Amino acid sequence: MNKEGHEPDGRRIVVGFRSGANAERAVAAAAVLAGVTEAKIVGLFVQEESMFDLAEFPFARVLNFDNPVPREISRQSMQEAFARTATVCKRVLSKRAGKAQVNWSFSTKQGDLNAVVEAMAGTGDYLVLSGETHGMGTHSLIRTLRMVPAGVGGVVVAALHREGRSTSPVVAIDDGDDAGARTVALAARLAALEGRPLHLIVIAASDADADHIQARAASLVSGKQTMTTHRHL
Repeated sequence: MNKEGHEPDGRRIVVGFRSGANAERAVAAAAVLAGVTEAKIVGLFVQEESMFDLAEFPFARVLNFDNPVPREISRQSMQEAFARTATVCKRVLSKRAGKAQVNWSFSTKQGDLNAVVEAMAGTGDYLVLSGETHGMGTHSLIRTLRMVPAGVGGVVVAALHREGRSTSPVVAIDDGDDAGARTVALAARLAALEGRPLHLIVIAASDADADHIQARAASLVSGKQTMTTHRHL
C-alpha cells in the first residue's frame, strides 16, 4: 500500500485547503483524479494571513453556533485553530489516499491562498479547489481560477458535499487557451469514470470564437459521450 512519500516531483495533484468544512469532498475529488492520472496528491493547507490580521484588531470576536457568547480572539488562538484544522485535513487526506492506494504528502504554509497555490503549482500539475466560498460568493472562486498558472494540467472544483451519490454534471470551462483544452479532456475522463453528465461552458468574445472552441472540445470527447454546451459571450 502506498503511503505518505517524498518522491521526486512528477505530475501532481495539488489540493488547496483553508478550512476543514469541505476537506472530505476535495480529497475525494483528488482521489478520483488520481485514479485517472496516476498522479501524486499534494495536500496544502494555507493559514491565511488576512485572518491573522483580523485577529489582531481589539474588537475581533468569535461566535459559535453552539455558544452565542462572543469570545475574544488573538493571533495565538488563531494559530492554534489553524493547527487543529490542518490536522483534520491531513487525517482526511491520509485516510482517503491510503484507501485509494495513491502517494500523497501534506504541508502547511502561511500567506494568501491564491498566491500560495499559484507558487506551488508547477507545469502539468492538476489543481483541486474547494467549492466553498466562505460567504464571499462565486467572486472569490472566480478570482482564484483567474490566478491559476497557464501551464497547469487542469483544474477541478470540488462542489459542496451532498448525501448519496451525486448525479450532478462534471463541468468544464474553456476560453480557448491550451489550459481550457486540457480541462475539457480531463473533465471528459472524470465524467466517463463516474458516469456523470458532461457540460461545457464556452467563454468567447464572438459566436465565431465560440464555434471554434466548441468544435475543438467535441474533438477531445469520446464519441460515446454527450456534452451539453453553454455559451458565455
